[in-house]
Amino acid sequence: MDSATPSTCARRVGKALLLTIAVCLSWAVTADRANAGDGRGILRFDPLTNQLVPVAPGDAKVGNVYSHFSERLNRRVWSYLQPSGDFWYAMGEGTTQQALRLDVNVSRKEGMTRLEQIAPRVASRRRVTGRGVYFRLDADDRWVLADMASHATIFNAETGHRWESVNGKYIPVVSSYSNRWIVHAGRYVPMGSGMPMQGVVSMEGTGPAGGCRSCEGGACPYF
Repeated sequence: MDSATPSTCARRVGKALLLTIAVCLSWAVTADRANAGDGRGILRFDPLTNQLVPVAPGDAKVGNVYSHFSERLNRRVWSYLQPSGDFWYAMGEGTTQQALRLDVNVSRKEGMTRLEQIAPRVASRRRVTGRGVYFRLDADDRWVLADMASHATIFNAETGHRWESVNGKYIPVVSSYSNRWIVHAGRYVPMGSGMPMQGVVSMEGTGPAGGCRSCEGGACPYF
């Protein structure tokens, strides 16, 4: 028969409770790390620290750009989060987006202070013109400051289509050869112009409509 005193029982219960809490916390931390590190979690880019930050699915904001795992391409890609909870296609090399689309969780004052530290020329121009700050997706799928950019662009890595933002609307970019593009040596080259058609999945897709800009007869630099 157990002859433990009430104080002994209380200590045992306390230790058991602490052990349970510790195990639960351990599971939570492990789950968070797995969500960020298993290649399937949602990440955002923090331009102030140049780091990728895990985002809980419920905290992701519609209209912002996040890194997620694409089953179609079998790799991580950057995409807009849609109201349905799905992601809109895969952004490819040269895509340019305003910093505010990267879910930057800082005040305007803090953002300007940091911008003055890392890119004083861009900060000065923003103070004078009020123009937004833009980041461009490089060949390694990393966001880099695009100090001369003045509008948003999208290159769809799945379809090869391109769009540029004009007066708040995305319009397709076409050429006399094709409305689909590949990236070659840092330039957009229209399919059908004699350049190799590699790196683009052959499939049709849709995007924001409204008109088209033409790069007649040749390649368009994405900068």
